[in-house]
Formats: sequence, structure tokens, C-alpha cells
Amino acid sequence: MLELGTFSDELHGEIATVIGLNIFKHIFLFGPRIRPLMDALVQKGVDPSNITHIETDKDALIEQVKAILEPEDKILIKASNGMGLIEVVEALRVSSEQE
Repeated sequence: MLELGTFSDELHGEIATVIGLNIFKHIFLFGPRIRPLMDALVQKGVDPSNITHIETDKDALIEQVKAILEPEDKILIKASNGMGLIEVVEALRVSSEQE
């Protein structure tokens, strides 16, 4: 959500009010501006041990997702195109096809 400018912190935090928090096994947050969402998730009752925040290292994100991913799991990736997370999607897709 790079396009949000000065509203970034507020709007990232508001995401916690609209997602179904009890349907996620683990929440991975990526990017330097996502901290307000992490704080809001914890305030809403998400156990901090079920949240991983990675600021810039896409390879670390890929490896950590793969480490907990099970065959029937589903992944939701929400990001601004400017974050380049299509690389993560493609890496996870390739990994899935190889298994």
C-alpha cells in the first residue's frame, strides 16, 4: 500500500478490523510500513508468536513461509505492486509444483 502516503499507518492498522483473524494459522507481514497492522493485530488478540514481520528480505519470507506450509494450506498475499511480492508468489508456486 505504498500509494497511501500520509494515511499509510492509519489504513494499515485498520486492516485488522476487517480480516477474519481466527482463520489464519500464521500471519506474515512484509515491509517497513506494516508495523501498525502488526500492532493492531496484537491488540485484536492475535498471539504475537503467530505473526512474523520481515522488513525487506524476500528470500527470508519465502523460506519462512515454506517452513510452516502444509500441503492443504492456502496463502493470502495482499500487497502493493511496488513491494514486488510477485517474486514471493512465483517462488512459492514453483516450490509447490516441485513437491
